[in-house]
Amino acid sequence: MQRSDAAFTSKIKGAPPHQIEALERLIGIRLPDSYRLFLEHFGVNDGDVFEADRARSNLKEIIEYIEEDIAEGLKVDYTKVLPFAYGLEFEEFGLVMKGDKEPEVHLLEDYQPVCFIAASLPKMLLQNSFVKLCTTYPYQFHCNLPAATYALNDLIEQAGKFGFEPEWQCDQLHYQAVKGDTLLCIRISEDYRIPNVSIASNDEESARYVAQHFEQVFGVKNNS
Repeated sequence: MQRSDAAFTSKIKGAPPHQIEALERLIGIRLPDSYRLFLEHFGVNDGDVFEADRARSNLKEIIEYIEEDIAEGLKVDYTKVLPFAYGLEFEEFGLVMKGDKEPEVHLLEDYQPVCFIAASLPKMLLQNSFVKLCTTYPYQFHCNLPAATYALNDLIEQAGKFGFEPEWQCDQLHYQAVKGDTLLCIRISEDYRIPNVSIASNDEESARYVAQHFEQVFGVKNNS
C-alpha cells in the first residue's frame, strides 16, 4: 500500500490487545492468525484498504455489530463464518473457515456466504493494494471481455507469452502480474462471467503494445 499511498503508514492504526481478546471472548473462539495479524496492524484504522465508502473494518464497530446480533438472539457458528467488515451496500465481508486451510473471504448475507471475494484475507489486501497501485501509473488501458467467452486461464496464457510474472496474491478470480515497469491486472467478476483486463505502466508504448495484443487476440476494444 505504501507504493500507492505515501501516507498509508501514517494513517493505519492497530487495535489494542485487550480489544482483540474481547472479540475472542465474545465469539468463543481464537481468531484465525491472519485476521489477528490484520487487527494488530489495522484494527482501528485500515488506511482505506477497504475504502471507507464501501466497508468498515474498525474492530470496536465490529464488536458492537456482533453484540447487537447476539442481543437479538441470532445464533451464529463462528467456527464456520466470521464477519470482519460490514458494508454500506451489502451486509458483511466474512471469513469462511476451511479447516486447517487459510479462511476464504466472501460477501455474507445473514451470516451466510453468498459471493467469493478472495482466497484469503492477506491475498485480498494485496489484491486491493495492487489495483490501487495501477491507478497511480500515468498510462492505463482497460477492457472488458464478452461475458462467459473466455476463462481466466486463457488470459493467463497470453500474459505468459509477454513474460509477465504472477504475484503471490493470484487466485481463481484474480491474476496480477508484473513485467519490468508494466503491471497487468485481470479480474473475473464474482459471477465468473465478465473478465476485466487492466494494463498500467510508466511507459506508454509498453502499455499500449500489451493492450493491443489482448484486443487482437480476444476481439475487444479498450475503453480507456
